[in-house]
Amino acid sequence: MAKAKTAGTEATNSDLPTITPTSSDQVETLADGEPLPDVVDTPSPDLALDASEPEALPELVKARVLAASAYGQPNDVIEIDATLAKAIPDVVDTSPEAVAYAESLAFEQ
Repeated sequence: MAKAKTAGTEATNSDLPTITPTSSDQVETLADGEPLPDVVDTPSPDLALDASEPEALPELVKARVLAASAYGQPNDVIEIDATLAKAIPDVVDTSPEAVAYAESLAFEQ
């Protein structure tokens, strides 16, 4: 079991592990003895952004909020990604009739 240092003692460089630098003629090798491949900082062509293809913006649609949620309170009219709106039909309604009804409520107040 290692001894605990007493209060008031400071760590010294002798407490740290020693790192031995390698010389330029030493080559690191893999476990099977093969030398490590040279690493090139060139991005893969598959990952490069294609300037000719702009990033598609989501299609926004108007929707009536049906239930209190992160999207708003009931009868609020919001703009939301069409794909998301289809995924949460119990929270928002994108039908033109539902949106028109919610918008008419805003005019009555």
